[in-house]
Amino acid sequence: MQSRFLLPQSDSLFMSAGTTALTIHFDGGSTPSPRDGERYGSYSISNGEEIVLRAQRVTFGIGSCNEAEYLTLKASLLDLIGEVGLGARQISLIIFSDSNLVVNQVNGRWKSKNPRMRLLRDEVRALLDQFLAWQLSWNSRNVNVEKFGH
Repeated sequence: MQSRFLLPQSDSLFMSAGTTALTIHFDGGSTPSPRDGERYGSYSISNGEEIVLRAQRVTFGIGSCNEAEYLTLKASLLDLIGEVGLGARQISLIIFSDSNLVVNQVNGRWKSKNPRMRLLRDEVRALLDQFLAWQLSWNSRNVNVEKFGH
């Protein structure tokens, strides 16, 4: 699979003529945590300071926290693709997560040994490949607590 990674702080790649840069923040979890429980997640997609899409505490059935993180990212990408369709090819994404596992697996730094995680990783990468470019970075847990309350 060939992914289009962006170097951190690579504004010139994001600001090409006719393209849009959007920012996604997402967080997932399960209750009880970290074992299998009711999975949930929240995300926001913004264009600068303006939030253009947001979902708060969407549920995904029973599973792990890590699955919830992946499912929340997947839901945000599907929601965005549903809104913009083929226009996704003109959008660059800057994505933030407090999940080291998701960030490192999607970026290819860590292997996905668990078949469920590998499938989710591959689904997320396939969705990301529909965009012009993307960058997935880690952010502090405090950022997500402030944004989503969980």
